[in-house]
Amino acid sequence: MVIVNYNVCTFLEQALHSVFRAAKDLGVEVIVVDNDSVDGSVEMVRTRFPEVTLIVNDRNFGFGRANNLAIRKAQGRYVLVLNPDTIVQEDTFDTFVRFMEKHPDAGMVGCQILNPDGTFARESRRSFPTPEIAFYQVSGLSRLFPRSRRFGRYNLTYLPKDQECEVDALSGSCMFVRHEAIYASREGGADGSSAGAGLFDEDFFMYGEDLDWCFRFRRAGWKVYYTPDTQIIHFKGESTKQGEARYIKLFYGAMSRFVEKHFQTKYSWLFSAFLHLGIWVKAAQSLFKQALHRARIPVLEFVAALLCFDAVALVRSIPSTFSFPRVFYLAVAPTYAALVVGCILLVGGFRIRNRNRQRFAWQGVGMAFLIVTTASFFVKSIAFSRVVILFGFLSVLIFLLVLRWIRRELDERMVGQRQAVLVGPGRAAERFKRMLMSHPSPPLEVVGYVELDVDPDSPRVMFSTLPKLGRVDQLRDIVRLRHIDDIVFAAGHVTNQSMFALMQELLDLPIRFKILQPRQTQVIGKGFVSEVGLVPPLLDAEAAVHLPRGKVVQLLADTAISAVAGLILVFIALPGFVMSPSGLWLRRLREVAFCLPRVIIGSCALVGFDDEAAFRPPAGWRIRRGVVPLVPVRRAVELTQDQLQGLYWRYAQSQSFGLDVRIVTSYIRSRNLTNLV
Repeated sequence: MVIVNYNVCTFLEQALHSVFRAAKDLGVEVIVVDNDSVDGSVEMVRTRFPEVTLIVNDRNFGFGRANNLAIRKAQGRYVLVLNPDTIVQEDTFDTFVRFMEKHPDAGMVGCQILNPDGTFARESRRSFPTPEIAFYQVSGLSRLFPRSRRFGRYNLTYLPKDQECEVDALSGSCMFVRHEAIYASREGGADGSSAGAGLFDEDFFMYGEDLDWCFRFRRAGWKVYYTPDTQIIHFKGESTKQGEARYIKLFYGAMSRFVEKHFQTKYSWLFSAFLHLGIWVKAAQSLFKQALHRARIPVLEFVAALLCFDAVALVRSIPSTFSFPRVFYLAVAPTYAALVVGCILLVGGFRIRNRNRQRFAWQGVGMAFLIVTTASFFVKSIAFSRVVILFGFLSVLIFLLVLRWIRRELDERMVGQRQAVLVGPGRAAERFKRMLMSHPSPPLEVVGYVELDVDPDSPRVMFSTLPKLGRVDQLRDIVRLRHIDDIVFAAGHVTNQSMFALMQELLDLPIRFKILQPRQTQVIGKGFVSEVGLVPPLLDAEAAVHLPRGKVVQLLADTAISAVAGLILVFIALPGFVMSPSGLWLRRLREVAFCLPRVIIGSCALVGFDDEAAFRPPAGWRIRRGVVPLVPVRRAVELTQDQLQGLYWRYAQSQSFGLDVRIVTSYIRSRNLTNLV
């Protein structure tokens, strides 16, 4: 029996208990493959189940490859592929063995899978997603007519759940496989080959490999069966239950790969295109549901802003005979509110870690106010009343500040003392722990540390009483599984570039980043981790290590600069001279202006690296190929790799609209760009 585990220690333990209860007098070999878990799974198996053969991977190999490692070691006549978040009945193994002996043509058999609430899981039996079946599934006809033999074919919902039947595919959570069928096909197989179905296709990292395996079993001449005579409980996706966008991408990408592998040549390009379209429509639906969930805060603040503008307009019209026209309430006020929300979005105020921070309300409302007051000078139709604009934006600011303060207080009370992990050596974690203990009411509890790669020959100054939670590349899983609220970087032990890269990688998680300053021995003041101004020994990492601009902000900046260059060409330069320029500065001006379409579609940035440059900055720095090269090739050959890296790093840390304007201006005037960064 094979179980692949990834950060579900508790579920794995109960699964193993159920497995050994079901084994009884059978000779069962249990192999657990751990995909680099950080939740103590390996220690649990070694301590509580010493009879289990344990394979420990140093990184997450994915479902298929990890299963293959164990299947190659398995010696039994049958192989049970079982998820760690399952519980098997006491009669499950006996039932499977009896079924296989009764059906010598069976290469694989599965059973009833129950949800945790006891309901029947439809994935217990499936059909392959041919164009016709996929259409019924995507269009919703399978849900509207589950009892129809035509429309209910994907999950065979037209069959009673207690009816034994031959199926196309089973769920990868429980697959009882004849060992012989993996390596040798039955005589007269569908493709006439002498090879077996083979192992899992390792090109599927997660999801889809079970469907592909069943397809190859049937192609090799073996039958796949479903039996209702036994049951398992499946807790479904506990290792990926966070529903992150990357898991949605993995799932639907696997479905798309399955179509390419098995249906691309069988059906016409039109049918294949339809299948791909259906897959990505379903993916878009899943992402849209996520977006709706995340939009609740912006929608709340939009409604708050709209109510403020409407209320101020109503109050303004009370003491006078003037009343605002309906267009103000239906169009202008909603536009003001949308502009406020849009500006807060641009400054990053709706990121998970920033959505309760008040300074982003200041920035967003202030930016929106400047835009409206400036535009009202040119578009008189939106300037109904400067009093309403002034007091409207003031009331919006006050309302949003209070709203964010209330949400922050509620979150703090729900969370209680925040859990922190320190990135740095054990001695820094120990120092930080002592500093927290000296504080009368520490808002953080340091639960352990994650150490960056260190020289194995470097001396260990002090043994830490805090646990080392894992490696730095496991930080995402550590945060998710241990419910970490804050990541604290130990300055002096972690470089700014390392902080920058880790912050970029974990931006989508609801955590805060702090920097522990060196050479501090005690905590000073009760404003320890105040949102408005952090005092020693902690600093806000996002303020100290500047993250690059968001894609939208960069796009707006590049578009504005290119558009201005285009206006200069139109209003200053002569059209004939522009089309056949004789000056280098004019050719470069035209180059900057004419790059606007490529900038808008995202194929390049205005300022970035040259395609022929010897050094390319890491993707996390968000420096793309640029029309204006930050370091021209002729200049790059004179610099070392360290110097080039330093130049790009300084630009990544200093990105701003003003800096880009100076770089583009110097490029047009043929000045040295590297002196600017």
